[in-house]
Amino acid sequence: SGGVGKTTLAQIVYDKTAIIGGHFQYRAWIAVSQNYNIKELLKKIIRQISVKEEQNTEQLLNMMDDSQLVQIVRGHLNKKRYLLVFDDVWRTGAWESLNIALPPGGEESRVIVTTRIEEVAIPSCYRHQFIFKVSPSMYQLSWELLCRRVFKVPDYSCPPELEEYLRRTIIVLQSGLPLAW
Repeated sequence: SGGVGKTTLAQIVYDKTAIIGGHFQYRAWIAVSQNYNIKELLKKIIRQISVKEEQNTEQLLNMMDDSQLVQIVRGHLNKKRYLLVFDDVWRTGAWESLNIALPPGGEESRVIVTTRIEEVAIPSCYRHQFIFKVSPSMYQLSWELLCRRVFKVPDYSCPPELEEYLRRTIIVLQSGLPLAW
């Protein structure tokens, strides 16, 4: 379902890989959404992983068809370690169109797909045990996470004068997830 933190969780992983650095030679974040254009998505991947910065690159990309773009993506990613995030995928067709651009092998590469639709998640993972379902936290767990993040030591407790306001405003508005992670 929407608004439970799938994109946020993927963004944390993606950002951490930038900090750690070194392992992935290429990284790309691709927002897919309900109304996608596969050609535009492939061009976004190329823009994010391409090492050549030519002035006429955009014109060349615009003249290519889907299969040519797929070959460019495959060529760049082949025998490389990469992290790709396909965020907010709504249709299995979108995943299938993107997946054909990924070279076979790539055991050290990772692809993260965020979706609210299980029928999209299943074909997008190598084995079903890699599906991570994010659901709204229980009310108490959300409250504890928020307090630990905001109020620090010694006991992570919320000042009594703020507690009622925070519980109503932040926890309820976030559908059970704390505002700050």
